Amino acid sequence: MDFLEAPSQMLENWTCSEEGLARLSGHYTNYANKLPSDAAAILAKKKQINTGYSELQYLVKCCFDQHIHTHAEVSYHPIC
Repeated sequence: MDFLEAPSQMLENWTCSEEGLARLSGHYTNYANKLPSDAAAILAKKKQINTGYSELQYLVKCCFDQHIHTHAEVSYHPIC
């Protein structure tokens, strides 16, 4: 199963660098037309766009979990 995921992860990592984007860019009929370097730089920087939101979401879930497990008045009744 890991072998199936490896190409996806490699491509994901290669497209996060300017050099990787420059090597992979180009139209399938005319590979000579490469992605401009300024566009490659912008795309490489966009990898960091939602990292703060993801960390905040994780922190909120941790605080909620801690609140549930430390307060006795909160009870959880699963639906059977």
